[in-house]
Amino acid sequence: MPPPRPMVAFQTGLANGPRIATYLLGGKTHFAPDREAAERLRDALPTISAVARADREFTERAIRDAAEDGITQFLDLGCGLPHPRNVHDVAGAVTPGARTVYVDHDELVLVHGRAMLEIPGVTAVVPGDIRDPQSILEQPALRALLDLSQPVTVLLTGVVPFVEDPAAILVNLRGHLAPGSRIVISSACSDLMTDDELTATQKVFAETATPIHPCSSDAIVALFDGLDLLDPGVAKVHRWRPSHDLFFGPCPILGGVATLPAAAHTSREPALGCRSARAGADRPGVAPTGLRPILPAPRQDTPFRAGDLR
Repeated sequence: MPPPRPMVAFQTGLANGPRIATYLLGGKTHFAPDREAAERLRDALPTISAVARADREFTERAIRDAAEDGITQFLDLGCGLPHPRNVHDVAGAVTPGARTVYVDHDELVLVHGRAMLEIPGVTAVVPGDIRDPQSILEQPALRALLDLSQPVTVLLTGVVPFVEDPAAILVNLRGHLAPGSRIVISSACSDLMTDDELTATQKVFAETATPIHPCSSDAIVALFDGLDLLDPGVAKVHRWRPSHDLFFGPCPILGGVATLPAAAHTSREPALGCRSARAGADRPGVAPTGLRPILPAPRQDTPFRAGDLR
């Protein structure tokens, strides 16, 4: 188990990930350093706000899909600041009474979450280091709300690049979930960024309280190893079961949803951690080395499947 990670203390003089994301999504909880960092990201990635919205819409679609399939329990790891449509709002619109636990280790996120999201018997907001899922799952507030002997939808959207070994987290987490549980993952992908974009993004976040390390497509797909991927597999987030077909330019975020089969309810060795496989990523129409696109003529919006990323 990793050593405890200190809470991200509330400070207005240093930018951090949740507040940058809120600014990019049009929210109000941010300060000058967050806005400055977000604008530097926008200089490197002009479509960054549209990409952030696409990631959020992917998350909402995955929540609705799980609720429509009968899952009534949700665990949002690294939840970030409240949204106009939060997990319990989206799930509750399908299944009234669906229960959600929000987890983060940022003090400001927890303060806002407790003030805006907590509903007795419906939601809880708890502190936690996602690198140690067991300690999160043992918290009394979570146990009072979620029955871990029944399927839970676990959201790991947008947090994978902020942890050192996401594969190990998934192995640990899966050992505590019931068969039929779902895991929803989205992550910035190094293969889908040019060298300049990747360097600029890492530089911006290196100067915040939340450094970032985008994963390769191979590493993201490997997080689903041993799980049953739902169609369309691992895809750019705006192409995962889209509710509209608005095109907004290149999208460097991959996402996927998978179900935990009965045979996977055991601990396994992690497959791959984050790494940066860059070959061919900056040439239009050329997939990174070792990747085979689904369509004969690769496009910017071509989805990825686990079986096609070898």
